[in-house]
Formats: sequence, structure tokens, C-alpha cells
Amino acid sequence: MAGYDIINRLELFLNRVLPDFELSIENPLTLKSYSQEYIGDIASEINRVADSLKQYCFCLSEMARKQELEIGWDGKKIAPSRQIEYSISTLTELKEKVDTFWKAYIDKSV
Repeated sequence: MAGYDIINRLELFLNRVLPDFELSIENPLTLKSYSQEYIGDIASEINRVADSLKQYCFCLSEMARKQELEIGWDGKKIAPSRQIEYSISTLTELKEKVDTFWKAYIDKSV
């Protein structure tokens, strides 16, 4: 259930940032299980970005070979570095997620 999942995560967060807050006995989450799930999701997203960059390497080589840019769904030419910019943006967001998670849950410095 989505409601209990949110409550369980909120309890775990409060437990990490407020020293006197205790988890309810109904809460099945532990720091270890939540960490593995959360960081596992981020690792999967990083892997998707890596796969996308591998595909981009092929596309970039093809653009250089053909001496023309790719065309988007709207018929406009796509900048040759667009995929790199998107990957950098995505990785920056993921970095922020990791840093924030680490501060709140591991270092308890929030």
C-alpha cells in the first residue's frame, strides 16, 4: 500500500534526524534495507545513463561518417552534444540524490 510505504519511509527519516524518535513496531523498514533499495535504484539509473552514452558513441561516429546531424521527431536537427548534456544533467541530479541521502541517513548531518 502506498500510504503505509510513505509513512514507513517518513518514520525512518525522522528516526535518523531526530535522536529521540523511535520507529513503530509495525514499520518493516530498516536503514540497511532502505539504503539497499534506494541506492540500488540510483545505481540502475546510472547504468541506464551509461548504456545511453554507449549508444551515443555509435550515433556520434555515424554522424561523423555521414557528416550530418540526426533529425528529431519534429524534423529539426539535433545538436551533436545534446545527449552528453542530457547525461550530465541526469548524473548531476543523481549525484545530488546520493549526497542528500548520505547526509541524512548515513552521516546524520541534516
